[in-house]
Amino acid sequence: MKNSTMTKTIMTLAGVALAAASSAQAGDTEWGGFAAPEFKYANKAASNKGFNVADGAFYVNHKEGHAKFILDIPFAYAASAGTFTLGANKAQAFVHVAYDSGFNWRLGQFDTLHGFEKKDLKDIHFAEAGFLDTHFSTTNTGTSLGYDGGSWGVDLVFANPAGATDHINSTTVALQKKYEYSLHTEWLRGQMVTVNFGIQALNKILTWDAIVGFGFGKVDANLEIVAQTGGASTGFGLLGQVMTDFNDDISGGIRLEYGSKLASNGVNTTGATTDVALAALGYTHSEFAATIGPQFKLSKAMKLKVDYTFDSKKATSAADSVSTHSGVVGAVYSF
Repeated sequence: MKNSTMTKTIMTLAGVALAAASSAQAGDTEWGGFAAPEFKYANKAASNKGFNVADGAFYVNHKEGHAKFILDIPFAYAASAGTFTLGANKAQAFVHVAYDSGFNWRLGQFDTLHGFEKKDLKDIHFAEAGFLDTHFSTTNTGTSLGYDGGSWGVDLVFANPAGATDHINSTTVALQKKYEYSLHTEWLRGQMVTVNFGIQALNKILTWDAIVGFGFGKVDANLEIVAQTGGASTGFGLLGQVMTDFNDDISGGIRLEYGSKLASNGVNTTGATTDVALAALGYTHSEFAATIGPQFKLSKAMKLKVDYTFDSKKATSAADSVSTHSGVVGAVYSF
């Protein structure tokens, strides 16, 4: 029954996307998508997923004049649990208007502008995303006002912090009737060195984000620094990634992450005074992860990714470190 329902849902969505593309004026509509099936093995049962579809999406974009509509319907399938998820916290549906003057605005549900790693696996070098960017909202349901200066840009966001539970009527009591305010800036676009800076304010917690990127021929290096204030203690995180192209079809790299005392997105820990109480609110005392692996371009549409990840986490200062070793073989087909 689950598989039948899943198949019908996918076919319905595909039909809607194709109908939208065919009914719109020629040249105004673009549609596509991707799927990222994988096999993952880990020495801890909680991370041992086996065969699954880690990520995927259907896209439909329509543009007329200065305005554009973007529809992004994500999906995933966990074979071990027999569960198919559609839409959920990564869905996008918004309008974007960009004027010749450089000013632009959005209205609807759209991906957060913060964080180094994008939300779709097709836009990430490795088979799975890292843990650091989970401390930002996945999407925002609201509006943004921005200015594009070519080599630089700035956006102001006022929104509900969207996600599986993080919204204006959240089942998370601490987030009920809360709004998110954020500022995001980009500098030196298209240069050898690029800089992004942003700040997210949610439930009296400020999460700061700075990203510096370096491009040297076939090598790209990126450093992300995250700081969090307003909770029980100051949180801190680092992400470093180096990627290189070995030839036209093979690339590879390494990603290192560290996080300490970072609260779950929007969960204010001010009232918690012990590590145990903080852990119950989603706080992690410290975590380190290292991912390494190659990527193979099999065609214009398909990539094969092979990852090894070591992750070590301490829930509290007194707890023992829990280490996880995992390997992933994943494919990404984009159309």
